[in-house]
Amino acid sequence: MNSEIQMVKDTYNGDVVMEWERLLRHPVEYAITSRYIDRYIKPGDSVLDIGGGPGRYSVYLSEKGCDVTLFDLSDANIAFAEERAAEQGLSINTICGNACIADALVNGVYDHVLLMGPLYHLPEETDRIKAVTAAMRLLKSSGLLFCAFISSYAAVWDYLSRVPETILDDSQQKYFSLMSKDEDFSGISFTQTHFIRPKGVDVFMEQFGLEKLHLVGCEGI
Repeated sequence: MNSEIQMVKDTYNGDVVMEWERLLRHPVEYAITSRYIDRYIKPGDSVLDIGGGPGRYSVYLSEKGCDVTLFDLSDANIAFAEERAAEQGLSINTICGNACIADALVNGVYDHVLLMGPLYHLPEETDRIKAVTAAMRLLKSSGLLFCAFISSYAAVWDYLSRVPETILDDSQQKYFSLMSKDEDFSGISFTQTHFIRPKGVDVFMEQFGLEKLHLVGCEGI
C-alpha cells in the first residue's frame, strides 16, 4: 500500500465516529443524495457501496430492503458498519480493500454501484480511472453507477461557514489561487484529497462511455 493510500486509511481508522456523524453536520448533502438514491434504487436490488465509510448509506439501503455489500479501505469503518447494522437487526456484507482493485476482491455483479468516496482521495487521474473501471466491471449492463466528487469550490463553502476570519490567511491560499485559475487541487487537506472543478466532472466521466442521467450539486454555494 503506497503512502498516500495509507494516509487515507489511517485518517478514517483514526476517527470513525466523526465520519459517521459527518452527514448530520451536512444534512443537505444527505437529503439530496438520499433523494436520488430513492429515485432509482428499490427494495430487493443488489448494491455495492465502494468507499462507503462507516456505512451510512449501506445501512440506509439495507433498511430499505436492498442486498448490500459495503467495500471500504478502512477496517475500522467496516467494523463500525457491521456493529451498526447488527444493532438494527440488519445484514450487510463487508469487504475491506482498495477501490482501485475492487473488481479483484469482489465477486459477482450488482444492480447498482455507489462510488461516493474514493474519487476525491485519489490525486492521480490514473488511479481515479482504475477506481471507476473497477466499479463498472462489478455493475450489471443495465445498472446504475453513482459517483461523488468534492468540488474545488468546497473550500469556499467550508471556510465561509466555519472560519471566515481565516479565508485571507496566506496559509490558505493554495486552495483559492487554484480555484481562481480554474484548476483542480490535489494534495493534503483533511487527508490526501483531490478537489475537481465542477465542469471537470463531465470531462472526466465522458471517457467511460456511460449514459449520464444527472450531474447534481449536493451542497452548493
